[in-house]
This record gives sequence, structure tokens and C-alpha cells, in this order.
Amino acid sequence: MLTLAEYVTPHRCAGLCGRHPTGGSSSRQIRKLFDGGQQARQTRRVGLVVWVDDWQMQCCGEPFGVGSEVAWTVSEADGDWLDRMLGPDARSRVDAAEDHHGQLPAGTPRTRGTVIGIRAVHCRYAAEPGGDERALYPVPGSGVVSDIESADDWTPDLAEARFVGYLVKLEQETGT
Repeated sequence: MLTLAEYVTPHRCAGLCGRHPTGGSSSRQIRKLFDGGQQARQTRRVGLVVWVDDWQMQCCGEPFGVGSEVAWTVSEADGDWLDRMLGPDARSRVDAAEDHHGQLPAGTPRTRGTVIGIRAVHCRYAAEPGGDERALYPVPGSGVVSDIESADDWTPDLAEARFVGYLVKLEQETGT
């Protein structure tokens, strides 16, 4: 199993982040440059890491797998919660959180992409030291991520670690 940092480190993006050169120009791109003086349209692939809460999927989420095309409404992820569970820099490695329960304003645009990776995330829960023993919180740094091929409405717990959600890598094509 990999840590979150190993999973989403910016320079292990296989060229998906859009910051790396794609190599030389293809003959198709060169032809477009000389095709009636029209400007060439370049397509680049952009990577995006989206958090999907367990309860979002368990309630009424649509199953998806590697290779699936998805269209999700996303917002900013809860960085404090991610940092507590997965480590101090988790918030900088997760781009958004999926929501399909109407918690976002009407008309929020959908983010479309192809799923290129799915990680199930589990963590341990415990009471805060000196706090109410009935109130459980993620144990700092207890998050464990593991590769899976598909996400459905229920992913089993791992021993003492409870399933809490998915980290989903999406690939988007953008025209420039």
C-alpha cells in the first residue's frame, strides 16, 4: 500500500498534470500550422484528484471503475479532515470533493473526466484524549490507501480501519 503522497505526488503524474513537455510536435500538429493559416489547436491531458466520501456512494452513488467516464459536481475538499487522516500535506494533493446530494449551489458546473485510478481509503477512529468517549474522530495519520479497480456502493472495512472514501484520479482533456 502507498501513502497519499506516493499516490498523488505531482511529478509522478505520467505527464497528466500539463506541466511536462509532451515531446516533439506530431505531424498532425505541424500540418495544422500550415493548413490555411489557421492556428493549431492543441489538446492536453490534465490530472485531477477527487475525494468521494463513503456516505455519498453508500447512499445513492453510481458505481464507477477505471476507464469510466464520469460527470461530477465538485467543490473544495475538507482540507482539515484530509490532513488529520492522511497526513499534514494531504489537502495540497486533493483537488476537489464530489457531491451529488445538492449541497452545492444550483447551476454548479459538472466536472467531466475519465477515471484513471481509484484508491480506497481506510482509517482508524478513536475518542479524543480526555474527551467524550462516544465521540470518535480519525486517528491522526492512520489513513491507509489501497488500489482498487472499481467503486460500488460498499467497500469493506480493514480490521480496525474503517472505510471512509475514495481518492479518484481523473484525466481531463482540455483544448488550448
